[in-house]
Amino acid sequence: YKYRLMVQDLSRPTGSARHPFLQWLAPRLHHYRLSLRMHFMTKRYGEHAPYWQFVIWSRQFFLTLSTILPDAVSSMVDASTESYVSAGYEVTVWIHASAALGCFLVAAVAHYRVQPYRFGFQNRLEFRLYLAGASIVLLAIAYTFMPNEHRSWAEPLVETLLVAILV
Repeated sequence: YKYRLMVQDLSRPTGSARHPFLQWLAPRLHHYRLSLRMHFMTKRYGEHAPYWQFVIWSRQFFLTLSTILPDAVSSMVDASTESYVSAGYEVTVWIHASAALGCFLVAAVAHYRVQPYRFGFQNRLEFRLYLAGASIVLLAIAYTFMPNEHRSWAEPLVETLLVAILV
């Protein structure tokens, strides 16, 4: 594998060095040398998706943003009314849940289309983990907005489902 990269790509510089603005920024590294330097980060992905780590970092960034942004939005709601506490809380929960659910679903669709890992079992496991994360968010929404009179019988059911999802 390394020899094939060396023979094919020794004569080509990386794409970023070809751009006139970035010539002063990036040295003219050969693709082979760049792939050797980045092997620690790309070795778990297939040859068709060497930069999948950036997609994972983007997903983590947007999940983190989904925890910060709703609080900022809910602070903009008018706090002078009596129903602010319940309305603001509901809006915040819905924004949190929608952003996290959207992030999980977009990541699952992207993962399903690209199949970035080398082995099929890794791709199937990662896809199932995305679906498990989305289903945990859905269970949290259902439990959060459940009336108090139904929580006595629903709490053991939700806990059993959460354990089943996690296992």
